[in-house]
Amino acid sequence: MLVVSLPMMVVLAVLLTTKASSSLTDAAQRKGVSVARAVAVTDANDQVRLTTQQQRSATVQVVETMEQLTDSSRQVSATAQQIAAAAGSLADLAGNLETAAAAAKERY
Repeated sequence: MLVVSLPMMVVLAVLLTTKASSSLTDAAQRKGVSVARAVAVTDANDQVRLTTQQQRSATVQVVETMEQLTDSSRQVSATAQQIAAAAGSLADLAGNLETAAAAAKERY
């Protein structure tokens, strides 16, 4: 199965749309369709191409944002692990202090 990334699919769509635009104009001329109608179809095709390019740009931004969120999540996870380790160390120190205080209390 062929796996293609979303940005690559958008680029392919833009290329196909551009090719289709010139093909439609050529076909219209061969079939004797009016130039005005061919221009309308070409204009609509250009609008689709522009919209596709805008969607591609938005998709790239979404992918970048998702990558940033992934990085942030990893950083939060690492920080949480450090906090847990520090809490464990504090608990050990508290236990040691309690033992030392009890020993000092017995001595004095």
